[in-house]
Amino acid sequence: MTTIQDVWDQIISCLEDSQPDLRSCALVSRSWTARAQYHLFRRVLIPGPDFLNLETVHNPCGRLGQILSGSPHLIPFIRILDVPFTTEVLAQVCAMGLTHLEFIAFALGHSNTTDSTPAPIFDYAQHLIALPSIQKLGFSAARVQPGYNLTGMTRIFCDLSLRLEHLRFSGFYCGIPETPSARLRRPRIKVLQLDSSSLGEYFIHPHCPFDLTQLVDFTLSHEMSRAMAKSLELGRLTLKRLACLPGKYAPRAVLSSDFDFGADALVNQRVELSRFPSLANLVVLGPQAKLAAIAHSISQSNLDTQNCIENITLILFFDGRDWYEEDGRIGKLDALLSEMPALIKVGITFQMPLNVAGDGTQRLRSAFPKLDARGVLELTAA
Repeated sequence: MTTIQDVWDQIISCLEDSQPDLRSCALVSRSWTARAQYHLFRRVLIPGPDFLNLETVHNPCGRLGQILSGSPHLIPFIRILDVPFTTEVLAQVCAMGLTHLEFIAFALGHSNTTDSTPAPIFDYAQHLIALPSIQKLGFSAARVQPGYNLTGMTRIFCDLSLRLEHLRFSGFYCGIPETPSARLRRPRIKVLQLDSSSLGEYFIHPHCPFDLTQLVDFTLSHEMSRAMAKSLELGRLTLKRLACLPGKYAPRAVLSSDFDFGADALVNQRVELSRFPSLANLVVLGPQAKLAAIAHSISQSNLDTQNCIENITLILFFDGRDWYEEDGRIGKLDALLSEMPALIKVGITFQMPLNVAGDGTQRLRSAFPKLDARGVLELTAA
């Protein structure tokens, strides 16, 4: 039976992304406070030194610590934590007793290098990562230039039994895992998000602390490299979603014949889609002018009617050139995909000047007549 409180809770939950509205709801009545506080404290951001003023730089967790000490009932509400990877901050966070954390996003600063990072920081990080509730970890080194070597991170995962399933690395360059000082118990990663293909050597190394053999979802915001293709092969039997988004961080990226997909995965830096029997969702981003090249690369990836791909999404960004090419490559992809029985949707999202957006939509439809006739083609002008 639905009560009036259930209705209020659902309404408040609709405001979960609006901090000002949630604060207002928390002041309405006691019956509204709990649900509003749940969303207010679900995600906590502890700013790093780059965001702090001189008065708070030595005590970035001070305000949060005061709130939790006076209201310990808020501790279970905190599920997502964005935290600087510094000894001082992690020591204070460990003392807060955040027992229900599910996702920790570590932000590494300029002082975090393989040689200079103090040992205690890894002990504090291990303490947080070892929480039984942790399912997702993120490591961002975007503020470090020219990048952060992943080598020293292996020690964090030594001798830990983790339920970790989701892993994200941003701003790191290639590093070879160091020889572990203790036994590695590799968590089986199901979701992996990377912004650099240079990490491929790390994930295929024998001392890599992560097991990719059960990988389900992989996103790469960079061009595919040979080593990255080898890493992907580790989870080829279980992979269900593959997203290649090179333009996300490199808008000038060009989809050439050796960029993405093809028959010689380990030789020409390509991914042979026929080797992934569970693949159901494919996402590719690139410039509009290379639509024919994208179509050709997918067509040459040994797809056939036995593949179980259900959704293909092409995200095309406007690069100032005409996107349409009358060379038959798009037509071949149209014919190939129209014969795949499992295919439910082919979505194409494209950016185009407003004065030609309508005409561009019609031209795209005419380029894929068989998919359009089958009713699986969805076009969106951004």
